[in-house]
Amino acid sequence: MKTHYLKAEFNVGKNGITENLIKDIKEKLKKKKMIKIKFLPSIIKGRDKDALFHQLAKETNAKIIKKIGFTIVLKYEGH
Repeated sequence: MKTHYLKAEFNVGKNGITENLIKDIKEKLKKKKMIKIKFLPSIIKGRDKDALFHQLAKETNAKIIKKIGFTIVLKYEGH
């Protein structure tokens, strides 16, 4: 599955994973089926990056299909 052509649709920054962000990501996933999301280093600092990635995937009912640095690609799971 080619993911390198995707542009980051969302940046997760100082506000972290908010209800509005989750809602927006769910809507975009339903339309596009696969999206790229970038976490800014400021949100990762002092935290477990993988835990944040998995939290976002769980809350958006998506599957992580790729992790590169501070960026993940999520795939719509249809829930």
